[in-house]
Amino acid sequence: MKIKSLVVILLTGLFLHTQGFAQSSWVVELKGGATAQDLTNGWAKTSLRSNQISKVRLIASHFNIYEVNTATTYSKKQLLENPAILYADPNVELEIRTTPNDPLINQEWHLNNISALKAWDQTTGGLTFNKDTLVLGVIDFGVNIEHEDLKNRIWKNKGEIPGNNKDDDGNGYIDDVNGLSLRYLSERQSVDNNTDGLGNHGTSVAGLMGGESNNKIGISGMMWNSKLMIATFSANGNIADLIEMMNYMLDQRKRYNDSKGKEGALVVTINYSGGISFAKAADYPIWCGMYDKMGAVGILNCGATTNKYVDVDDEGDMPSTCPSEFLIAVTNTGQDNKRIYNAGFGLQHIDLGSPGEGVYSTRSDNTNSYGAFSGTSAATPIVAGAVGLMYSYPCKEWADYLISHPVEAARIVKKSLLASVDKNADLTGKSVSGGRLNIARALDTLKKYACTSQITSIKNELTIRSISPNPASNYINIQLDNNQSGEYKMTFYDIVGRKVAENNNLNISPAATIYLPVLSNGIYVLNLVGDAGIASRRILIGQ
Repeated sequence: MKIKSLVVILLTGLFLHTQGFAQSSWVVELKGGATAQDLTNGWAKTSLRSNQISKVRLIASHFNIYEVNTATTYSKKQLLENPAILYADPNVELEIRTTPNDPLINQEWHLNNISALKAWDQTTGGLTFNKDTLVLGVIDFGVNIEHEDLKNRIWKNKGEIPGNNKDDDGNGYIDDVNGLSLRYLSERQSVDNNTDGLGNHGTSVAGLMGGESNNKIGISGMMWNSKLMIATFSANGNIADLIEMMNYMLDQRKRYNDSKGKEGALVVTINYSGGISFAKAADYPIWCGMYDKMGAVGILNCGATTNKYVDVDDEGDMPSTCPSEFLIAVTNTGQDNKRIYNAGFGLQHIDLGSPGEGVYSTRSDNTNSYGAFSGTSAATPIVAGAVGLMYSYPCKEWADYLISHPVEAARIVKKSLLASVDKNADLTGKSVSGGRLNIARALDTLKKYACTSQITSIKNELTIRSISPNPASNYINIQLDNNQSGEYKMTFYDIVGRKVAENNNLNISPAATIYLPVLSNGIYVLNLVGDAGIASRRILIGQ
């Protein structure tokens, strides 16, 4: 039997961990098969006791993820003594990634820079060729859903009957008609204004993604006729909130997939313009793992990097250093297409640049307010809108494929997006793609991949469908396409290319559990070489 080669290359050095970091609020993911009762019973085997646990709340039912609050502070090491817990993330508050508004400049200059007008000659978004409604997710701190350029674009949960105080669709939330508001937990969505103390952030993000277009008022969002699924933070604004909102949107897409479009929503991308500067992905395995979980149902996530002059490869940032192939990390460029000085960069983790300095969008001051918006928070929703536009490309082959092969469709969109940037010296060596978003060129590239009589995968390459958990510690579950079973050779290389471990005659048919050798914590590239070609995945080793 022909032996294939599985190569893993170490990209970074050791990560620092928060094993000793004391915290009274945590997000924990239980081991496979563990129950809430196992979690409760497990405290007896730790230095904690059950009477020291003040609150346990399920926040991601599909994945056994809970928020755990304790009466006093404990370390990650202490929590992991509980045999039911697989991972623990400190449940810290998140930062938004806007910067103070510059004086208003020419409205929507960014559309010319990224060739949006040319792209709109091919598609204006909203629907696929088969008339399936495309939905873009917005996770933020409040959105004015009554704004004149947003009110017709807000996704409505058709599984809910407004105002009856019941969970009609059985998703765990009562009257979530306008999406999920953790602040209000009712059909009223957060109005992002001074009374809520939230500023304009979420409303401006939503306008850049999907502000209503061709309606003779206001601005043009990237997607003219898409729907925006809104999920907003509670007053806490922490990681537990974020994971709960991600799970909400994932659930809607899973319902859509499972029911063949009769329930849920065709969520294709989610924008979150926030994070934690200088944070290490190794310390947040549950958060990072959510991106692969969403990718497994066909959702790409767009994440803003820090608004600081930081090489995130060296100094860290969340979520932009998470190793998922289903995350697109975005930095900020100005009218001259150069990276803004106070914006994160990184050859390994920042995928591309996008306009985000003084771009024009909707505001929350009233229902017809507009103004300038700046930062990576502004750059990222433009990319998210561009991703949505790519899903709307008007050919039947593509419309059929994104439903029948949601994971591979997400890969094709990301690859097309990064292969089509406008290269420039300011981003070369400081981003994966080396350039700034060009949506018209991305559509042209997508057409070459997707509008053919038979779409198999990008360049017909070998396909790793999933790797979990990621981050990993002792083992990984790897899943290939159904026709790619066989024997493999797995090799590990360190940062300078030296072979440090090897596993011969490894059978994957087409899935396998692989126990990892003892390796230093860090990010690796898993490169699978076979007859069909090459497939690469990043994987993070370490809890």
